[in-house]
Amino acid sequence: MCRLIIHAAAQYRSPRQGVVTDDDHQVRAMAIGLKTLGRQAAADRVLLQQVVSRLLPVVSQLPRPSVLVPIPSATDGTPLQNYILASALWAWCDDVTIATPLTRGRGEPSQCVRHRQGLPPRPWQDHAVVCATNPLHDGLTLILIDNVITSGHTAMAAAQALGASVAHVLVWADARDTISEGHVPGMVTGHCPSWSCAAPH
Repeated sequence: MCRLIIHAAAQYRSPRQGVVTDDDHQVRAMAIGLKTLGRQAAADRVLLQQVVSRLLPVVSQLPRPSVLVPIPSATDGTPLQNYILASALWAWCDDVTIATPLTRGRGEPSQCVRHRQGLPPRPWQDHAVVCATNPLHDGLTLILIDNVITSGHTAMAAAQALGASVAHVLVWADARDTISEGHVPGMVTGHCPSWSCAAPH
């Protein structure tokens, strides 16, 4: 099984975890905005500027050369929103490429929806992630791009479809603490800087 190394710009906190601060509300709002990229150009530009400014210090810590691979959405099976995020990051990175080999064989409720319904995470084997053309080769670091990580099963499904032994997973927000069970075993937390909405963008 692939080893996942998780890198996040922010922590995603739920009201079930206690007091939710203004920063927490901002992180959640931005995570929701990343799910709808491509619908409102002006709003997208502002959001991407904020998110990219927080993710670039994380990307700078990762090995080169590397390839950014956007994870496809659970609902429509395409990587469109994460591709927009990956493209915004790529514009500021050296020795980094983008590839979009992943799709999903079918649409399905997202992990967020399943969590609200009281359902456990879907095992990675059931995510129907398909790889068309594998961009990996020796010496190339795989960086999977997603807006939020919860259980790790989606990232694992993507990494397994690519046949990777190690995958860095770059996300806006880490929501693994919002669920108490059902995580992919063996995930490692990588470079995750502190975040405040009061900090300059």
